[in-house]
Amino acid sequence: MAVETPSPLFDGKVSVVVAHPDDAESFCGGTLARLSPAGSHVSLVLSSNGDRGSHDCRLGPTGLTRLRRGKLLEAQSILGVYVVLWFGCRDEELTHAPDLRDRLIRAIRQTRPEVILTFDPYTLPIC
Repeated sequence: MAVETPSPLFDGKVSVVVAHPDDAESFCGGTLARLSPAGSHVSLVLSSNGDRGSHDCRLGPTGLTRLRRGKLLEAQSILGVYVVLWFGCRDEELTHAPDLRDRLIRAIRQTRPEVILTFDPYTLPIC
């Protein structure tokens, strides 16, 4: 008689809450790539627009935001992210966004996740 082992993957609603357009892919992309095919409904809550995250002087803030948005759409498709809520705050200005907390609360109420993935930028491992 075969013993059925339960799947170790979660198949409910998951929200990833991050600051920058490439944070989710960098910190939990592998997990997201496994969750969606397992039946999870994955949403991404993104605070900033990524307008200052490049050393390429040819890209201004608008061009960089456009590039980041395009890359995010590619990643969304590859990783199986169902919905992206993009707040569009400027990079390095999140501490000055007075309504950020209220927007995060609304996003969580809208997506109704059972699990929230995020990270503490002050305790990241050194690679």
